[in-house]
Amino acid sequence: PPNERHRPGPPGAPSYVCTMSFLGLGKKEVKFVYMFHVHALSPFPSDIGAPLAIVWKRGEKRAGVTRTVLPTLGEDGTCFVVGIDERFEVEATLYKTAQAKDGPFGPFESKTISLALHKMEVEADGNMVVASEIALGRVLVDLTDFVGLDQTDTRAFPMNCNAAIHDAVGQPVLAVTIRCQWLRPVQPGEKKVQLSSAAARVARESAGKPIQVDTNLMKFFQYKYKDASGMSDPNPMAIGSTAAVATLAKSALQANGPTALSQQPPKIIESELLPEVHDMVKGSVGPTEEERKAAAAAAAVKAPWEKEPETPTRV
Repeated sequence: PPNERHRPGPPGAPSYVCTMSFLGLGKKEVKFVYMFHVHALSPFPSDIGAPLAIVWKRGEKRAGVTRTVLPTLGEDGTCFVVGIDERFEVEATLYKTAQAKDGPFGPFESKTISLALHKMEVEADGNMVVASEIALGRVLVDLTDFVGLDQTDTRAFPMNCNAAIHDAVGQPVLAVTIRCQWLRPVQPGEKKVQLSSAAARVARESAGKPIQVDTNLMKFFQYKYKDASGMSDPNPMAIGSTAAVATLAKSALQANGPTALSQQPPKIIESELLPEVHDMVKGSVGPTEEERKAAAAAAAVKAPWEKEPETPTRV
């Protein structure tokens, strides 16, 4: 039959059939789908108030960009955080080394994906585009380090940044959750597994054009405000953003030693923030207890037209 290999046995013994197509082990290439959840970059300098995004690229044909955000002051009040909190998916074909055995686990030849931090700017049509081809920082992730039938791992990748960022805060770390799934070869009568709609929305084919993404900074700050109030993410790949970022930032500061960031709390550059989001940035850690009580008291007071009419008393 097709896709089957007949191996002769010892002289006089019947031959046997070794089916290789069911697991797709007869080839030197194996396909996987990688699901990335880019959480946050921290610590980050306080004097860079420009919109930022992560531009990812794997090979020459697959590239994309996350949503655009502004750096915000962390909950501890000592460092800024670039809260990307974006997901994307990408397929990758890994090629086994000459020493690899049968199976979907390799070892494989190295294949990397680049996660680069870029400044973004608004074009006349309202779209956000990469402001410069020169990245502020970059992380290279070797996909072969995360190979598995279906496994998830969260890492804090040190980001190689330019001299200005490095001198201000040392080496920031980028928190990323990576899930890898083996794409089993399609059998007759089966449908090919497609990437999710999120991947289709984010993925861009690089054709020499600037990568664009529609964005709304207000939605980001509304999300951060809710997150600080204790709302959880139902996605199983998500981790508590505030707790994770605080832990990673603390570890980075300890590893990098005293920096200008840890010695002097940064200040918000008010002139570089959009007016409509300035108040939310300044209060991104959530309202104080006094503000909550005042809001509750104000909500309890009814306007004259909302009050119930008084019942007349009988004499």
